Amino acid sequence: MNRRAGADYYRESTMLTLTKIFLIAASALDVHSSAGLREANPLYRNPQGQFSMYRAVPIKAGVVAGLLIAERKMPGHKKLWTAFNVSFGSVSAATAAHNYTQH
Repeated sequence: MNRRAGADYYRESTMLTLTKIFLIAASALDVHSSAGLREANPLYRNPQGQFSMYRAVPIKAGVVAGLLIAERKMPGHKKLWTAFNVSFGSVSAATAAHNYTQH
């Protein structure tokens, strides 16, 4: 592999960059929209059953960060990562939309 081909291999596509932004924004909206509501996920709720920012933010940030690190470590699968980002981001966005209707 010549130097130019190697650089292209690691170069990120515009679509992948946009889906990363979408994933991060959708995850942040999901967390914001859950504030003050009862939480079904036991990992994210406090003893009173309410959504806990102190529990949810580190978990969600860890999941998103892990995904972004994996994308960086395996750059040859851009289409897969793009699909992953859209999928996870869509679930988070749909959850946020549902949560905002509950306020």
